[in-house]
Amino acid sequence: MNIGFAYNLKTDKSIQNKKLEDADTDYEDKETIDALESALLKISAKVIHLPCNKNFVENVLKNRPNIDMVFNIAEGWGSRNRESLAPSLYELLDLPYTGSDALTMGLTMDKELSKRLFLAAGVPTPEYILIKNIADLKNIDLEFPLFVKPNNEGTSMGIRNNSKVHNFAELQERTNWVLNTYKQPALIEKFIAGSELASAIIGNQSPEFLPLIEITFQQDKSPFYSFECKLNIEETLICPVEIDKELFNKIKDYTFRLWNSFNLKDFARFDIIIDKDGTPYFLEINALPGLSKKYSLFPVQAEAHGYNFDNMIKKITERTLKQLEDKK
Repeated sequence: MNIGFAYNLKTDKSIQNKKLEDADTDYEDKETIDALESALLKISAKVIHLPCNKNFVENVLKNRPNIDMVFNIAEGWGSRNRESLAPSLYELLDLPYTGSDALTMGLTMDKELSKRLFLAAGVPTPEYILIKNIADLKNIDLEFPLFVKPNNEGTSMGIRNNSKVHNFAELQERTNWVLNTYKQPALIEKFIAGSELASAIIGNQSPEFLPLIEITFQQDKSPFYSFECKLNIEETLICPVEIDKELFNKIKDYTFRLWNSFNLKDFARFDIIIDKDGTPYFLEINALPGLSKKYSLFPVQAEAHGYNFDNMIKKITERTLKQLEDKK
């Protein structure tokens, strides 16, 4: 069996056509790609690299006859549909792949649409408004402090230490910065003070709930999981985190509600804030969570659950491997 391996390297950030300091935050470094290739070679005779750059479509078409399935972590580039590009191509070519499909990828990349589905599923999320132009700020009816971020980014893109705003002047400045810098709507949320946690699920036939992880911060450093925090690795991770059983069960229930509502596949991470009253507010879903041994939350959660790195990757491929077996 030959596995295609689709990914974006940090060195390919120029394909974004954006002169942004955080343009490569969704992409992987070579160390992570090497570790993933090593894990894939434990279950495959050959790994065929499919870097998701401007030659991606040509490369996939050329190698299609020799590929049985794709291990997909390709973030794509360009619009809010970037994570949907690779899965759409695989489906067009009847090529089995890991991870969620194009529709789910597109939904989870759009924070405002995701929040609508959160609320429809009965899952708490902070009050919000979507701002498409600066004049729309006159419609704001939310109490400060507020939090401003791009609507269609991930991995803390567009989130800075000053994304929390305390008055209208700060709100106007941050919103204007997001609109002009990222060329997309700004999502403005009610800021929830509390603990930052993440839940996660792995597998598909019998999806497994991974241990919760908490991200903590030094008081004199970044106040939340911002670009600066990730750049300087200022966070401390606690996994598993000990919380009240009732709260744990509530988070688990909400996580599975969203897993099913969004039709997620194989692996996903869910970002959460716990307020002072113990209410878990879900912020967003990461349908392609990072898999770096050095930086990412998901491998830490998988390890706390008993999966070493290689077994984690094998578990993520389980559904797609079964599809291949069933076709025989």
